[in-house]
Amino acid sequence: MRVYFIYHLNLCFSSIEESERKKVINRCYWPLLKIIDKYNVKIGIEATAYTLEVISKLDKKFIEKLKYLIKKKKCEFIGSGYSQIIGPLVPYKLNFFNLKIANNIYKKILDFSPKTALINEQVFAQGILDAYYECNYRNIIIDWDNAFKANNNISAKSLFSSQQIFNLNKKKINLIWSSSILFQKYQRYIHSEISLDEYMNFIYKKVNKNKNFTLCLYCSDLEVMNYRPKRFKTEPNLEKNEWKKFELLIQKLRDDKFKIIIPSETIKLKNPKFKVNLPYLNNATYPSITKKQSKYNITRWSCTGRNDLYINTTCWRIYNSLIKKQIKNYSHWKDLCYLWSSDFRTHITTKRWNKYIIKLKKIEKKFSIKKKPLLSFQSKGKNNNNILIIRDSDKIKIKGKNIELVLDIKKGCSIEKFIDQRLSKNFIFGQVPHGYYDDILYGADFYSGHVVIEPFGTHKITDLKKTNIKIDKKDNFIFITSQLKIEKGNILKIIIFDNLENKVGIYYKINIDQDLIGTIRLNYITLNPNSFKKNLFYETNCGGKNKEKFLVGKNNFDHGSPVSHLVSSNQGLGVTENEIMIGDNKKNIKIEIDRNFDNQTGFISYKKLNNKNLFRLFFSVKEHDDTSKDQRKIKNETLIWISSNLDK
Repeated sequence: MRVYFIYHLNLCFSSIEESERKKVINRCYWPLLKIIDKYNVKIGIEATAYTLEVISKLDKKFIEKLKYLIKKKKCEFIGSGYSQIIGPLVPYKLNFFNLKIANNIYKKILDFSPKTALINEQVFAQGILDAYYECNYRNIIIDWDNAFKANNNISAKSLFSSQQIFNLNKKKINLIWSSSILFQKYQRYIHSEISLDEYMNFIYKKVNKNKNFTLCLYCSDLEVMNYRPKRFKTEPNLEKNEWKKFELLIQKLRDDKFKIIIPSETIKLKNPKFKVNLPYLNNATYPSITKKQSKYNITRWSCTGRNDLYINTTCWRIYNSLIKKQIKNYSHWKDLCYLWSSDFRTHITTKRWNKYIIKLKKIEKKFSIKKKPLLSFQSKGKNNNNILIIRDSDKIKIKGKNIELVLDIKKGCSIEKFIDQRLSKNFIFGQVPHGYYDDILYGADFYSGHVVIEPFGTHKITDLKKTNIKIDKKDNFIFITSQLKIEKGNILKIIIFDNLENKVGIYYKINIDQDLIGTIRLNYITLNPNSFKKNLFYETNCGGKNKEKFLVGKNNFDHGSPVSHLVSSNQGLGVTENEIMIGDNKKNIKIEIDRNFDNQTGFISYKKLNNKNLFRLFFSVKEHDDTSKDQRKIKNETLIWISSNLDK
């Protein structure tokens, strides 16, 4: 019976003020090293390179002690990254630099290069393994409970042994499990919510007479040991030295013949009877796997917080500037890794938030990032006057060389039909009318190219209304502009017909002069169910160099369905190289996010209704969860492009 512990050190912890860092080192970090020495117990310690840099400035003796324990193999140091970044939300190169820079710092400070990494916030998508493999990581640690929930082919016994998975280039990587249920139960014991006997009874019940197992008893924050980060009002009071409870646990485990090992030792101790086939872990329903319960999903860091949309948009623009200018200087990439840290996107304190915004704006200014005007299009070919525009009281029909567009004036110029003659005579996406589905739960119109604003506890706001329309023509472009006044705000929408590139753009500018507790979702694309009946999929990058293809049709799911009245969505897509494809093996469309404008998080919804498909893609610029804060005013500006994908 073998168990292991992994303690995560993070001095960028969102709710801990910088003035508290010395206290955290003394109350949380030092006691662990002393216990390792005192009891000769092997422990896994993981830390961001940023955390080690801070500790080096505040307490050099701690670093010396940690180096000594690593050298003597009394503890195992586990890699992280320079910052704790949500891999499936950022581009591959950022993930690569985050790991590469960290490895250089680990070598400099600890004289050690880890081969095992704890996935940041345990947010996993297969694509991020590309960067880990290229940075010489051969073992990764992720949450078992959510992998088990996402995959019917994983047996419960797989928890008791390390496994193997593959990156998108078919390279094997060892998988070491953590467990949300187990680390939460450990915290309850440490925080005196349950007794040692209750805790041990839970462990014995969990292993259920299995022998020769390895089990992770803890893999989470060290800052909750003997300290309270003050994220939640429900945090238990700190009544006594909680490290004494850990010492009692060590003694009890040894008395009961448990062996405490370092995490990577599980690779050598694989038990064949617990082995399962795990080529991939994420899927269409769960494109990103996180730790803990469903409220803890990827939108937590993409479009909630104090203003995740603004800071993520700015980080994307800095990234694009670094790429455009071919910047290779590690110091600039290091700054961007810091700015993209997950901790600034959750329970960050007001004082630290204000300091962060100053740094963000300073770096943005350094790279002279200016937003490109929307109407700065330059025609790439000869002017093409062979664009047919037909307008009546209800519709606008635009027909170009290869594509056709039908807009519904009565419904805010939503897209009724998009046709590409090169793919099909039928429309590819557009409106599915009321009554198409026999299920009364879906007795509604399903539109495309519109916005839905849903304040909690009141009626939704959409732009599906008749408004004044303006049509402009410039070279190979047609611009259809509409404006809508809403309560304390307005929505500007421009549909762009590009006859040269055979694509359609949807531009939104949304201004709301009050805080909105709720969601803002837009750019809905509803596939024509008569054109797409089987072999459906969506394909995009989730933090990796290569796209991940997710087959759709086996299960009904909706990434945008709420977890609870507090948490508005359950999944999301980073679309980290700006493209997502949806369709089937014969025809599909490509949607591109123009990140010169605001960042957007993608969502997929799929349902099979009496042998008829309802397959939709949409985007969000605002979700809601426990990290969300008042923003006073909301200003969103987005642009996407839609075209047929002829590069299959």
